[in-house]
Amino acid sequence: MKLLKICRVKKKIYLKFLNICLCKIETDSNLIKYKFLNGIIYFKYNRSSLEYRIRLIGFTIYRKESNDILKYESLYKRLQKKNYLYPNVLIFNGAPSGELYIVLNLLKNIFKNISNDQFLFVVDKKFKKDLCCLYYPNINCLIDKNLNLYVSKTEEYQINNTKFYSFFSTKHYLKQDEEINKKNVHYYDYIHRELKIVNASLFKLPQISKKTSEKIKNYIEENNLKNFIIISPEANTCSKYSESFWKNLCEQLKCASYEIFLNIMKMENYVEGCYVNYFNYEELIELAKYSNGIVGLRSGLLEILSTLNIPIACIYTSFPKRGALKAMDSSKALTGFTLKKLPGIIVDNISEFDVNNYSEQELINLIIDSLDRNKLCNK
Repeated sequence: MKLLKICRVKKKIYLKFLNICLCKIETDSNLIKYKFLNGIIYFKYNRSSLEYRIRLIGFTIYRKESNDILKYESLYKRLQKKNYLYPNVLIFNGAPSGELYIVLNLLKNIFKNISNDQFLFVVDKKFKKDLCCLYYPNINCLIDKNLNLYVSKTEEYQINNTKFYSFFSTKHYLKQDEEINKKNVHYYDYIHRELKIVNASLFKLPQISKKTSEKIKNYIEENNLKNFIIISPEANTCSKYSESFWKNLCEQLKCASYEIFLNIMKMENYVEGCYVNYFNYEELIELAKYSNGIVGLRSGLLEILSTLNIPIACIYTSFPKRGALKAMDSSKALTGFTLKKLPGIIVDNISEFDVNNYSEQELINLIIDSLDRNKLCNK
């Protein structure tokens, strides 16, 4: 019988002496845990945030908590390990698609010369990388799912020769919501002020690749998709609206001779007799160019598509409590996030509705009227 034995079971390692477990080690992509003598001494280390904790007989005797410096140092080490250190690292962690779209349009006002050998974009989700690459196809963009800067109060930080810029921290959103609720400030004006932008140019959509243009054209021809409306009933920020509303809206639009393309991720939102397909942002932008209009909850997608010269009916529900952010009623959401105040928007193409001001049928009637009116004007 061996005095000292090491056993491995999946992601656990056991160090045994005379078959008595001296130490148990558990690991995954981020965490490593050591338990000595059945937990009498316990050590936990987070390789992502650089936090660690030591316990003795169940009592914490030392703890190093995550802070701004640790978060940036952790990211710096990961970039260094991947050989991705650049003079400027732009972090889009807290920014959802709408704010990301705004910042991408404003970057040349923030940084006078954007070149791929000086800048690295770091995002936490693939859709953000797709959007970044649409606007800046020649800049390196890295997905880091371990980003943990969302609660950071530091928006700029430098380590050695690398300077980090974080868009946007929770502090930004807390202050922004406070000004919307108390002073009726529009969120774009707040962003413009916070980023110290001078003479911002009009927003524009990225150029669509030939491959994507052909894909969407073929999809429309194969499905004989004509005179269609894009319905987008999902949003990350807004509260859901009733299923009966979306079903009745689709049915009544079809009675008004429109076909329906549903932009959905959850099949529970599918409505019988409508077209549905997964398209990324680039493909949706191209599809929208062929449509007779868009109806949806206020979302980053509608923000992006508002630059197109097509009718948009935007529906505002309340914003529920989101982490540290308080709930916001629908009237304040409309005031603070109206699409009509974004630069370069053709205001006559945008119809906006606060759901608390109408019955479901009244809202459906108003949406169909706005689409029909714009259809006649654009003939």
